[in-house]
Amino acid sequence: MTPQQLDIYLRTMTELESQNNPHSAYDQVLDYVHTLPGISPEKYQTLLDLQQSGDFQDLDFWDTVLKLRFSLSDFQSLLGIYAAKQDRFTEVESHYHEWIELAYIYSGSCTLTIHDQELTLYQGECVLINSNVAHSCHACGENDILVNILIQQEYLDQNFFNRFSEDSYLSQLFMRSFHSQKASDSYLLFHSGKSRRLPLFMTEFLCEYFDKGPHSKDYLDSYITLILLELTDIYSKTDASCQKEDRSQQIVPILRYIEENFSTCTLTSTAVHFGMNPNYLSNFIKKHTGHTFKYFVQNQKLLCGARLLQSTTLSVTEVSVQSGYENVSFFYKKFREKFHCSPLEYRQENSQPGSVS
Repeated sequence: MTPQQLDIYLRTMTELESQNNPHSAYDQVLDYVHTLPGISPEKYQTLLDLQQSGDFQDLDFWDTVLKLRFSLSDFQSLLGIYAAKQDRFTEVESHYHEWIELAYIYSGSCTLTIHDQELTLYQGECVLINSNVAHSCHACGENDILVNILIQQEYLDQNFFNRFSEDSYLSQLFMRSFHSQKASDSYLLFHSGKSRRLPLFMTEFLCEYFDKGPHSKDYLDSYITLILLELTDIYSKTDASCQKEDRSQQIVPILRYIEENFSTCTLTSTAVHFGMNPNYLSNFIKKHTGHTFKYFVQNQKLLCGARLLQSTTLSVTEVSVQSGYENVSFFYKKFREKFHCSPLEYRQENSQPGSVS
C-alpha cells in the first residue's frame, strides 16, 4: 500500500459511516459482534443486557466487546498491537479498557474527553491514553480522520521500554508515567503537529498494517518503536506551558535544560532561567524526582566522560577536564561510584573501534 492508497482507504466511507441514520456506538459494536462466528447466544445476550442497562463503563463488558470487535488474531499474531480508523459521524460514549491507546489525528481535528478533561486535537497531534482510563470521542466530520492504535502494556515493556536509554532521566520519566495509576498520569498529550518525522513514521506504519506482507511483524515493531521514540523526543522538548496544567510538569524542561547545559549551569543560573528562587528550585527538583540538582549535573558529567572514554583515545586527565572535573582524583572517585569500575577499566570494556584522539 502506498501513502496515496492509504489516504483513499482512510477517507472511504465504511458501511456504518454511510448509513443515513447511524446507530449509537454501542449498537454498532453489538451489531458487529452478532455477526461474528462462534459467538454463543448466551454471550451475546449478556452483552445486550449490559448495553440496555446502560452499564457501559463495566470493564468486563468493554474487555469482552473490544476483544471480539478488534480481532484477537491480530493481537496474537502481532503480539499486542491493533490499529483502526475511528468511525466518523457517531459519538463514542465514555468507556475504558485494559489497553493503552494512541489516538492520532491523520486529518482535520477531533475532540476527546479523557478523565473528565476535554481536549481538541488537530492534524498531526496525538494523545496516549493510559489503560483503564475513561475516555470518549465526539462525532467527527467527513475530513476528520482519527486513527486509534491499541497497545498491550506487555508489548511496550518487551518491545520498547527496554530500549530506553538509562542515561536519560527524561526517558525514564516518560516510561514511569505508564506504570502509574495516578489520575494526573491518565494521558500524555503531544503537540506534534509540526513534527517532520511523526507523519512519516505513522504513514509507513499504517500502510504496512493495512496491507500486511511476510515481514510485517518486524516492520510494525520497528515503526512503533520509531513512533514512540519520536513522541518521547517531542515530550521532552515540550514547554511546560503546553503540557497539562500541572505545576509538576515543569520538571521536564528543567531536566532537559540541565542535560543540555550541565557543563556551565549552576543552581542559581538555572533558577534565573526558569524564573524561580534557587531554594525553591532545589526543593522542586528533589520533590518531583527524588534527586538533587547536584545529582543531575554530576550524572551528566559522568555520562559525558563515559562517552569520551568509549569514542576517543584522550587520556583520563583530558577526559576529566572535558567532562567538567578539574580534580582528576575526584573524577576517578565519582566515576567508580557510578560505573563500579575505574575509567581505564571502563575504556577497556567499552571502547569502540576507530576511536579518535
